[in-house]
Amino acid sequence: MNRGKPFEPGNTFGKGRPRGSRNKFRPEAKQLLDEYSLALMKTMIKLGLEKDAGILKVLAPLLMKSSDQRVNLGKMAARTAADIDRATEKLFQMGMTGQITFDQWIQLSEILEKRRKAIVTADLEQRIGAMERRE
Repeated sequence: MNRGKPFEPGNTFGKGRPRGSRNKFRPEAKQLLDEYSLALMKTMIKLGLEKDAGILKVLAPLLMKSSDQRVNLGKMAARTAADIDRATEKLFQMGMTGQITFDQWIQLSEILEKRRKAIVTADLEQRIGAMERRE
């Protein structure tokens, strides 16, 4: 038995929250969290050892997150595939020596991969354009 007319899916009244946008996190809250992170981590470990996993689920992601930290990579060219190869090698070495975290390595690697794809696409467009002009 059908009850009423089905509605159209989707938000038609406004744009809503943009895809990929982050939660609002006030600078004061971040500063407090950074200030007390060591004490909170010790408390979480103690409670975790006492079999209270609920606190771990709430606080661990906040304290372990490092994606907001700045990373100084120095000067790095990224105009050619060879430049990307050198940058990737530098990034790999920084990860292996502990200069950057795994999360930072992942994020920076994704940026380099996108740049590599852009270089390859531009090169292919030039080659196709040259072939079309010859014909």
